[in-house]
Amino acid sequence: MGRAAFPGWSPHPDVWLLVGLLGAAYATALARLGPKRVLPGAPTATGLEVACFSAGLLALLVASDWPVHDVGEGYLYTAHMVQHLTYTLVAAPLLLMGTPAWLAREVLSPPGALALVRRLARFLPATIVFNAVIVFIHIPSVVDRSLHSGLFHFGIHTLVVVSALVVWLPVLSPLPEVPRFAPPLAMLFLFMQSMLPTVPASFLTFGDHPCIVSTSRYPASGASRRSTT
Repeated sequence: MGRAAFPGWSPHPDVWLLVGLLGAAYATALARLGPKRVLPGAPTATGLEVACFSAGLLALLVASDWPVHDVGEGYLYTAHMVQHLTYTLVAAPLLLMGTPAWLAREVLSPPGALALVRRLARFLPATIVFNAVIVFIHIPSVVDRSLHSGLFHFGIHTLVVVSALVVWLPVLSPLPEVPRFAPPLAMLFLFMQSMLPTVPASFLTFGDHPCIVSTSRYPASGASRRSTT
């Protein structure tokens, strides 16, 4: 099998549109809703919050656009996992840190939304949600389908981001209604999230050989992608 060439630049207008819409919605909320939700003369968001949210959007863009997305999709599974780590460990906490309390209340204003988030943002439920998603996205049949369906792949990434927001809420919640853990408990909580991922990681590390997943989406160099799942 020949060596695959590094993928040339390709546009991802769906990614640009999604990140742009999120940024526009945030800016519009600060400009139009914010003045009605804060005290007169108070800023609708601090400079740090705006910087964090912008950095979170940038992390989403970098992880979802060329070259990370293209390399991860068709050539190197390591790059694909870098995408997931960026969503989980960079984008999600930054987006939470950039969300003012009043804006979080607006997002959770639909009936039952805040109550659901309060139940999920606890030690055991958040741990179960996050780790269940980790297990699900590493099931071989799920990985294989994500290689052949763009919509399914988008759903996987959405699930990863949502589960990451859930697991970071007990640590970085902007709402007093969803209280943060005390620092010692937060440290234990975050450490626990690193335990289960070591199981599939051990399979990948000590596996005897990679699994070859055939795909017609990337015909270069043998029309195959090496997946270690």
